[in-house]
Amino acid sequence: MLLEDVVGADLVLLEDVVGADLVLLEDVVGADLVLLEDVVGAELILKYDSPSVMQGRRDVNCVTNWNVPLVWEGTFDPIVVDSIYKKLNPRIAVILFAVGKYTRFLKAFIESGEKNFMVGFRVTYYIFTDHKEEVPKVALATGRNITVLPVPSATRWQDVVLGRMKWATIAIDQQVRREADYVFMMDIDSIFYHRFGAESLSRLSAVLHRAFYKTTRAHFPYERRPQSQAYIPADEGDYYYTAAVWGGYLEDMYKLVKHCHEQSEIDAKNKIEAVWQEESHLNKYLLYNKPTKVLSAEYLWSAYDKVPEDIKVVRISQLVKNYAEVRPNGGN
Repeated sequence: MLLEDVVGADLVLLEDVVGADLVLLEDVVGADLVLLEDVVGAELILKYDSPSVMQGRRDVNCVTNWNVPLVWEGTFDPIVVDSIYKKLNPRIAVILFAVGKYTRFLKAFIESGEKNFMVGFRVTYYIFTDHKEEVPKVALATGRNITVLPVPSATRWQDVVLGRMKWATIAIDQQVRREADYVFMMDIDSIFYHRFGAESLSRLSAVLHRAFYKTTRAHFPYERRPQSQAYIPADEGDYYYTAAVWGGYLEDMYKLVKHCHEQSEIDAKNKIEAVWQEESHLNKYLLYNKPTKVLSAEYLWSAYDKVPEDIKVVRISQLVKNYAEVRPNGGN
C-alpha cells in the first residue's frame, strides 16, 4: 500500500498523518513494529468536522517553543485521535499509591476513571498499598483490570512521595514492562470529571501545574539549592509541571522514574531533600529531557481553586481534604 493511496496526497510525511512535527512510529502506535495501513486504517471511514488552519484556540498558546503540542480543549478532535490509537489497541498502565488513609480515595478514582479515562482502551490500575484489604471491588469494563502491589507503610508523607519513583522503577522493571505500552503516574486523591483520552499519549507527556501556568520561571518553585541534584539555576526553566499526573511510553517513563529515584538517593546520602520531593526531580529531568507533549492544567485541576475562563474543561481534579488527618505526619 502506498502512503498516497491511504491519505489521498502525492506526498505526505508521517507527521502530517499523526499531527506532530517529529514522531517515532512506535510513539504513535505503542508497538515495536506495525504496518502503515494499521496506523491510518485505509478501510476505516470516519465522520468528523473538517479541520481548519484558520480557526482554533486563540486565547492560549497551543505549541511549545520546542515545537510540540500544548493540549487544550478545542485543539484536537477526539474522533480522529481515538481512531488512530484504538485500532492499535495499546495497553495503558496507571500507577497509583494508596498508602495509609489514602485508600479511602480509591473507589471514587477508579469509578470515575471507568467513565472518563481512556474509555474503550485496555487499562490496568496498579495500586501500591500497605492495606490491600481496603482495595474496593469496582465494576470494570472489558479489558480493564486492577493489580495490587504491596509497599511498606510510612511515617512521613514526604517518604511516600519520594518512594513512588523507587517502587515504580521496580514494578516497571519486574512486571509492568511485560504488560503495558504506556504508563501514567497519578495521585489517588483525585476524580475524573470529563474525557481524559488518547490525545494525552506521547513519548513523554507532562501536565502544567495549575498554580504556575500563567507565571514565568522567576516564580516557579524549582529547587534552587545547588547542593540538591534537583537544582535548577534561576535563569533556566520552561514550565512548572505537576507530579500528580504525568505519563508516556513505557521505556521513556522507566528512564525517567529510575533517574529521579537515583537522584533522590544521592540527595539522601548528602542529607538534603528536594524542596518538593519527586516533583522537583521531575521538573529537573523534564527541563533537560523535554516532554513530547505538554498537557494544559485541564489535565489536573484542584477543587481548592476557582476554574478560570481559559480552562474550558476540568478533566481530573484533586479533592479537598484534611491533610492533617489523612497524612501520617500532617502538614500541607
